[in-house]
Amino acid sequence: MSQRHHSSPLDLAGRPWRIGPSQRPFLCFVQLEVMVLSVLFTSMVFADEVDKELAPRGTIVDTDQEPIPDAQVTLHRWDGVMSPALQTATTDASGHFEFPPRAEDAYYYVVIRRAPYAPVSQTVSSESPIKATMRSAVDTWIEVRSEKGDPLEGARIANLSIRTPENPETYIWRGMEHLFGFEFAPSDNTGRLNLPPLPEGALIDIRIDHPRWAQANLSNVEVADGRLSTAVLPEGVLTTFEFVVDPRTPLTLDGLTCETLLLSQSSSSPETLNRIPMTIAGDQIKFCAHPVTYSMARLKAPGVAITPVFDSLTIPPGAEKKVRFLVRKTVNVSGRVLHRDGTPHKGVRVYGQIENLSPDGPVTGAHEWAYSGDAKTDEAGKFTVALTPGRSRVVVESEGFVTDREATELDVLVEGANEIPDFITEKLEPVRGRVVNEIGQPVAGTIVRMRHPWLRRQPVVSDAQGKFEFTLPGIPIDLETGKRDYELVVAAFIADQPLLGVARIDLRNTDSLQNVSIVLRPDSSADELLSMEDNWWYAARKEKAAAEPERPKYSAGERRQPAPELDGVAWFNTEARSLNDFRGRYVLLDFWFTGCGPCHADFPSVKLVHKWFEKHGVTVIGVHDNSSTPEAVHEHCKQQGLMFPIVVDHADERILNAYRKLGVRGFPSYILIGPDGNILENDHATDGPSLRIFKLEVIRKYVLDRRN
Repeated sequence: MSQRHHSSPLDLAGRPWRIGPSQRPFLCFVQLEVMVLSVLFTSMVFADEVDKELAPRGTIVDTDQEPIPDAQVTLHRWDGVMSPALQTATTDASGHFEFPPRAEDAYYYVVIRRAPYAPVSQTVSSESPIKATMRSAVDTWIEVRSEKGDPLEGARIANLSIRTPENPETYIWRGMEHLFGFEFAPSDNTGRLNLPPLPEGALIDIRIDHPRWAQANLSNVEVADGRLSTAVLPEGVLTTFEFVVDPRTPLTLDGLTCETLLLSQSSSSPETLNRIPMTIAGDQIKFCAHPVTYSMARLKAPGVAITPVFDSLTIPPGAEKKVRFLVRKTVNVSGRVLHRDGTPHKGVRVYGQIENLSPDGPVTGAHEWAYSGDAKTDEAGKFTVALTPGRSRVVVESEGFVTDREATELDVLVEGANEIPDFITEKLEPVRGRVVNEIGQPVAGTIVRMRHPWLRRQPVVSDAQGKFEFTLPGIPIDLETGKRDYELVVAAFIADQPLLGVARIDLRNTDSLQNVSIVLRPDSSADELLSMEDNWWYAARKEKAAAEPERPKYSAGERRQPAPELDGVAWFNTEARSLNDFRGRYVLLDFWFTGCGPCHADFPSVKLVHKWFEKHGVTVIGVHDNSSTPEAVHEHCKQQGLMFPIVVDHADERILNAYRKLGVRGFPSYILIGPDGNILENDHATDGPSLRIFKLEVIRKYVLDRRN
């Protein structure tokens, strides 16, 4: 459906990450972060969700902006699985449709169909009604051949994205095509692969797979009648996934369809198999893979758990690769989450984790635990999660609360009651303090941040009395030992002055958390902020990731290389129309899109860069992809209070295509450019602290060093 997939459609727990129920699921997969944050937990901490209502409605027009009556509109729900049509509506004479309000408890999409137009899909948003433009459908096809030029029969569409200037991008996986009324038929003996009815003049990206040939993809192909292009499939490695059933939960595997994710450099790379349905036959599935190291390998199927989940799986060059998987039926486990006073704690997310086993036992190098499902507590504080027989555990996470234990480990029974002791939650009081100078006077406008690799919290700013306050999402976890970390560091610094203060706090001493004192002292080199433990932890992890075999090296994105031009279809908040217009200034490029949860989570620090450093020769430029119309991006920027320059990419992705060569393959991504137009920092190609996490500290160092 209308999703932008640049990293994983799910967060680490396997669920969509939301900036709000109106936002679409996304694939914001940054390799370093997955490696970092999945060390212990399969998910990040999320706020308790407040029940809201959504009223799906909108207007359908043609390319002349004339209303289209009698179009069929179906409403769908996505919560990790796309639903069949929940409801159907028909547009009236003005092209309008509307569905009754419903709880904003997941992502909602509409699929719009009416001959002779090509189908359209859009995300339902609470920000504004949908306006979808339908284009005439054309019949098209692609020629599929081997590297030797032989026509290939049996090739199929793995996924397809459709872009027009008027609508957000529509992204369709195989297995989803029936929602559009499509059929992804295989290529015939001449290699002809017929495409479904597509909008005339649209740009498409298409990934094609074959049982005996490795995948290939085509990008920015313009839709017109007849043959569009030729796809050449390379030779690959015949890969067999063998499945072994846990004897404690016997079941028949033949006919079971697995959703397959093999993630390579990014979801858009030709090596990646993304949400591809494969059906087990003879207790195995066979397909052809590229000989690469995949950074994630995961299989999903309803009612069962399939392990191991790999965070690294190498398919070496050769004739064949076999991997064995263990299949276990899931069993429901129940429990409650209560407040300290014994009242039910509603709306808490509870995660099930199972041993990450192969049929032969633990897997070397794989995480000990694998995600098996999650649930939210009801009015009585009760939950039910799916686990597998044997050793499992349950983790409870609630924003601003701490549980009485880190997890509950249990031995799940095949039959009988599986209940666990109540989890007790206690609210974490805010950390409050004051920033002063060396003679005890309050300092306003100080940036204050909790420093810990587990805590990806945005900074706060001290007020006129030097006071600050922030709330922790939970007790942070030591990412090496897996134990709670109670002793933490709070750092405070002035953005444009060489002043720094550090305080150490102990979360077990709650009284002291209400009166934290941070004294600012000279920081002549600005290096201390960039040498703290969490900073070096991220830098070391990035260096380790860059050293992995077969990880691409982005030489074009290294320091002192020129940054590609920003040739956008639209610019906002500036008179500039090119990157060159900002020559003489530092420029922080922030790659984002409207439905990206992590992008929005980073906005506070991005806004602080704009607020504190703009007058010191630093410009933030938000680079939006082509997944929304310029008008929708402009409106979204106003609602989000983004006052810095924004550039929107063309439908042909000319900006992103240029920056992909620098390593930009996930959202959000950041690149810092110097006054001469050359790259200074790039999270995908340079060593040192991460701009994603430490953009304020890194930019501060450049600004202060420039003064000296």
